[in-house]
Amino acid sequence: MRKKTLIFGIGLCLLITPLFLFLGLPGARANGSIPSEYSDMVDLNGEYIYNVTAFGGDTAWFNYDLNASEVWQMWSTEEGGQVIVNFTGFYNRHPNDTFGFMFLKFPDQNMPYMDISITDKVGTVNITRNNCSNGEIFNNMVLGHWPFDSGFLIPNNMTLMKELAVQTANESGLEYDIEESYSFVRFYFKDAFQETELLYNPQTGLLLEANVTAGGYHLEMFLTNFRTEFFDKTYQYDVSTFAGTLPIYYPNDSFAGYFFTSAGAFIEVNFTDLYSGVPHLDANATYLRYTPSYSSVLESVFYAENLSNSELSYKLLLGFDTFLPGFLIPDMNLSETKQNAIDAAEDDPGDDWDLYGELEILESDLTLKIKFDQTGGTQYTYLIIEKRTGLLLSADTGFGNYKLDMKIQGFSEPDYPETPSTPPPPNGNQIPGFPLILIGIVSVISVLGIGWKIKNNLHQ
Repeated sequence: MRKKTLIFGIGLCLLITPLFLFLGLPGARANGSIPSEYSDMVDLNGEYIYNVTAFGGDTAWFNYDLNASEVWQMWSTEEGGQVIVNFTGFYNRHPNDTFGFMFLKFPDQNMPYMDISITDKVGTVNITRNNCSNGEIFNNMVLGHWPFDSGFLIPNNMTLMKELAVQTANESGLEYDIEESYSFVRFYFKDAFQETELLYNPQTGLLLEANVTAGGYHLEMFLTNFRTEFFDKTYQYDVSTFAGTLPIYYPNDSFAGYFFTSAGAFIEVNFTDLYSGVPHLDANATYLRYTPSYSSVLESVFYAENLSNSELSYKLLLGFDTFLPGFLIPDMNLSETKQNAIDAAEDDPGDDWDLYGELEILESDLTLKIKFDQTGGTQYTYLIIEKRTGLLLSADTGFGNYKLDMKIQGFSEPDYPETPSTPPPPNGNQIPGFPLILIGIVSVISVLGIGWKIKNNLHQ
């Protein structure tokens, strides 16, 4: 009798649980506003288009609205196909999203909903779902690793997201790797059945790339119509060490003054535009204008406009010899960047002014670390660069009495394998290009009493 009662109780719970979830679900129309836990940079009126680069294993789509196994729809795509997403709003987890719901990591409230269409390479629609929950997408496209049901859009609290991913891996006994740079956060999970690699943009929470295998199912795709708006934002670098003074000169070589900052300060950088035709600097150069001042804390202690990236790299020691990446490497090419660093570090016996030394190149999935120590001199320059964008993430550099150690706000250095540097692989083996291609250059610098502030001053 006790066993029958227990079975009846379990059955009753399974019946009424969806009812409680249903009571919390708004009407058929989605909420047109973006809740605070998600980025307001998400476009509710636009389409996000993903190109499919690999697909295998037709699979069934379970429609939460119908909630009937006999109407499961087989779906597929192919290389050259597309996944088109339009976010319709945010509301509660679907009442039929009940499988293991008590273990799922993402909140039941304010879940993204979207219209989604999946096409083949000629544009023929294979499957369409309207106002479909992110949870339904996760389950049918395997965009996550249960119970980390991340899907196409995640909340903007990256600390929480990484904690949930670690919990998932530890509780399920998964092999995992989690890394965040500045423009990207990567989640990797693997067990005997499934291998999942997802790349998101921390600022928007958007899924940028997916590479998923589960049994015979396989999907690779990337977001095509996403760009990092380098010219419309400010990058803050927190200074942990500064020593010495740095003489600054105008382009005509006249002395402008000394730059200085301090530990606890920050440097803010705005990129203005791509310039050309300035003979005294590189092709991507801008003219310079300095307005130095030496004020108290919280006020500007140095200011400079329209400074080229090469000039800035040279002046702040964000590079060595002919390798001058500065704050940004436009149109980043991984193999070329590594080879340029190797060439710059080599000894040129015919050049009396050649600066050469020991070089070590380390890599994580998202970053490139370049360590240079001068032979017969005092310069050391350790730079961490974001692989796909060329953005400087961290710099620890010095020469003589001058020292500068800074990193972009929120960045933590990943673990690197301590292996000797090797030349870059042939072009055919380099990681494929990503649609986030930067065509800008650093321009304006201003130093606050708690840091530098680079102000946007666009000049043609």
